[in-house]
Amino acid sequence: AGLNHTMKSIPLNDEQLLSLPTVLVQFKADYSGKEMANFDPDRTPGMVGTVLDPVSPRDVLLAIPATHYMEYLPSSRMYRNRISLKNDGVTILGANVLQGRQVNFDLTNQRIGFSEQKTCNGEKKDESPN
Repeated sequence: AGLNHTMKSIPLNDEQLLSLPTVLVQFKADYSGKEMANFDPDRTPGMVGTVLDPVSPRDVLLAIPATHYMEYLPSSRMYRNRISLKNDGVTILGANVLQGRQVNFDLTNQRIGFSEQKTCNGEKKDESPN
């Protein structure tokens, strides 16, 4: 059982929302620099690790929980999916991916870095009436 992917609003209670899958996004790491060798991919938070990807263990793995990709709409008391699975060759990383993360833009080296935000968990207190 489960739910079909839809961009339409759907009714969910808290239990149903929390039972939705966490979406994992893997970003290819920049392996050109020697600094990557200093990080143990199995002990560095945010790296994929050798168990999940022995070929690219230093890639970055971002977890997007349902509480971030499902937007609560108070006017209808329903939720709307905020992740589009259209395969049009374009990927947009919006607020639902960036919640609870510090994003570092290294324009000189054309890199982006992510780290978990320690002072804010990104959750809204009035997310659902349930």
